[in-house]
Amino acid sequence: ERIGCTPEHRWPIRWPVAAQMTLELASQLEVGDCIATGSLPEPEGPDPAWITEDAFWFAGLYLAEGSKSGATLQISGHADEIQRWERVQRLAEWYGASARLYVRGKTQAIHIDHAEALSAVLAHLLRGRTAKDKGLSPAAWQLSNVALRRIAQGYLEGDASPQDDRWRLGFTRNYRLEADLRTLAARLGATLTLKPMIATNQTGKFPAFRGEWRWTRSGNHNEKDRSEIVEIRRSRAREFWDVSVADDPHLFALASGVLTHNSKPNPMPESVNGWRWQREQTKVRQLRQEKV
Repeated sequence: ERIGCTPEHRWPIRWPVAAQMTLELASQLEVGDCIATGSLPEPEGPDPAWITEDAFWFAGLYLAEGSKSGATLQISGHADEIQRWERVQRLAEWYGASARLYVRGKTQAIHIDHAEALSAVLAHLLRGRTAKDKGLSPAAWQLSNVALRRIAQGYLEGDASPQDDRWRLGFTRNYRLEADLRTLAARLGATLTLKPMIATNQTGKFPAFRGEWRWTRSGNHNEKDRSEIVEIRRSRAREFWDVSVADDPHLFALASGVLTHNSKPNPMPESVNGWRWQREQTKVRQLRQEKV
C-alpha cells in the first residue's frame, strides 16, 4: 500500500525485539521499520433483513462481473461455471425476477429481467457503474463481518482465480475498488497484496492492478511482516489533511488498518487555528481575483 504524508507526520513503529512501540517522524523512518496495525471494528446492530445471504454473495459477484443494460442485470463468466448459474437462478426467483442463461463457446452470460428488487439490493451495497469506478457503498461498511465475507467471496469467485490457499487477483486500475478491497481485508482479517502494473490484452495495453488475496497468512518462515516499510520516496500528493484525536494515545486507523498518530500535540486549538488560516487564505485569493 502506498501512503502519502508530510515529513512531520508521526507514525507508531513496532520494535518486536524490545516489545515496545515508539512514535517516529516520517522523515526519520527507514526501510525495514514496521508500522503498528490494528483490526477495524465491526459495527453493532443487525444486517438488513430484506437482503439474503445469496444476495450479499450476488453483490460481490456483480461488483466483479456485472453490468446493466436498461433494466436488465448481466453477469459474464466462463461456460463451466454451472454452480453460479444455479445459485443466481434461485436468487432471481426469490426476488421476483427471471434469469436467462446464454452459452457461446467458452463464455457464459446470465441476464436477469424484472430485477427491480435485486437492483435495489445492488444500489444499497454498491456504487459506480463500470469496471473503472465500481466499489462498495458507505452503507456496506455498516454490515457485519459475516455479510462482508459473503460479498468478498462473491467478488473473488467472479474476478479471481483460486490457487492453493490463495486467490489470484487482476482488475483494471480502479483506485476506489483498490481502497475498498484493502478495507475489506482489514475488516475480515485477510491478507491482501496489490501492485499497479500495465496489463496487455488483444486490444492493447492498459493500467491495472494485480495481486493476491489470502484468508489466512501462509506461515512461511520467509514471510515478511505485512506492515514493514519496503520503500520511501517523495510523495506525489499535493494536498494533506490534519486529523486530530483528542484521547490518549492519539492513534487512529487508516482504511486498511494501518495505525497513525495525529501530528498535532494540542488538537483542538491548533485545528481551529488551521481552519481560520484557511478561511483567511481563501479571502486573500478572492480579493486577488477581484483585483485581476
